[in-house]
Amino acid sequence: EKETAINLLESLKSLHSYFKQVSTKVNEKIPKLEAILNNSKKSKTFGEDLENHLRVQNLNIAMPLQIGIEGLKSKLKEEGLFRVSPSMPALKKLKASIDAGVNKNTILSKY
Repeated sequence: EKETAINLLESLKSLHSYFKQVSTKVNEKIPKLEAILNNSKKSKTFGEDLENHLRVQNLNIAMPLQIGIEGLKSKLKEEGLFRVSPSMPALKKLKASIDAGVNKNTILSKY
């Protein structure tokens, strides 16, 4: 039994050393990863902070508002424009397109 306990102790020491090294490496990488994520242009639009969206996308007006304004420009003479809401699948598809970074003109051509 003593030999098994010694082997177990040595294994635990080895695992402790390994995970300590891994932890050190992870702690070194976390600030770099956070910086990359904070400056990444690939971020969700919906459900995110507006200031972050504008900063990351380098915009003055949020992309969903730009798309809405551009889309309404040619349809202002249509009757009942604001009385009919979009279908949920169409709305989800539109949100997903914006979140995925699809070009504004491509989105406008589909809706």
